[in-house]
Amino acid sequence: MHPSLTCAFYEHLEWQLSAVLSRSPNRSRRRYWCDGILDPEWAEDYQPEYVRRTRQIRLRA
Repeated sequence: MHPSLTCAFYEHLEWQLSAVLSRSPNRSRRRYWCDGILDPEWAEDYQPEYVRRTRQIRLRA
């Protein structure tokens, strides 16, 4: 895990994704939940310069 992407950040993101899924207009998606977040596949995806320029961090849930 990258030092700036903490366990607390990942846990918060998991809960937020699960909450969004539970309120989905698509009833079948309401049964889904997020049970984990994977680190970025490529190190450059979470370099500060890349994040500042793109305003995103690519993660997989």
